[in-house]
Amino acid sequence: MKVRFIAMTIAGALLAPAGAGAETLDFSKPDPAAGKLAEKAYGSEITDARAAGSSADVWAKPLDLNGDGKPEIVGRLSSASICGGMGPCFFVVSGDGKLLFSVPGVDTAEALDTRTKGWRDLRFNEQTVWKFNGKEYDSAK
Repeated sequence: MKVRFIAMTIAGALLAPAGAGAETLDFSKPDPAAGKLAEKAYGSEITDARAAGSSADVWAKPLDLNGDGKPEIVGRLSSASICGGMGPCFFVVSGDGKLLFSVPGVDTAEALDTRTKGWRDLRFNEQTVWKFNGKEYDSAK
């Protein structure tokens, strides 16, 4: 009986869908208040891009990445003048409104269940994992 349970548990783990243990970050329904905080964190970059005629679209939502019960702001910024030609930027804004991290070329983002230095690890484009180094996120080597 015990052996069968273990075998079923192992089989279930092997058959688990890719991305299990991760929360896909969906920005199709952004939070307007989070978007305003993100725009403020980027400062004049967004204002300047828009003034120059470039788009600067922000989709953001609150998400507690460090487990302190207070959400950070995570999101996507679509702006060729800020993110370059690599595609949208993914960003993290701290609870006190500072831009902690921004990386271009992100089509999909997931917050993993694993943590580094208390912060949830992030995976981009279903492959690159970034970990918090104590000050910001950095790609895992």
